[in-house]
Amino acid sequence: MLNPQQIWCTCCNPCNSLLQMETYSNRVANYFLSRGYAKGDSVALFMENRPEYVGLWMGLAKIGVIPATATFSLYYKSNTVDQVNKF
Repeated sequence: MLNPQQIWCTCCNPCNSLLQMETYSNRVANYFLSRGYAKGDSVALFMENRPEYVGLWMGLAKIGVIPATATFSLYYKSNTVDQVNKF
């Protein structure tokens, strides 16, 4: 059994413990439900790699919404963007 106070991320403060991440992902799920999202809908996640990214993904998954992920770093590397555009 996991300890809810166990630290899962040490890089920054917002959601350090498993319990905090669970609480955050539940808030995300409730928010998207209140906005009318339902099982089978898709939402694009376009953001930096942060602990909140995991919470957003988990919250969407809890209600059956499909999180479509985009790599944020591609847009800061013009060389990579040029290669993608040529593809």
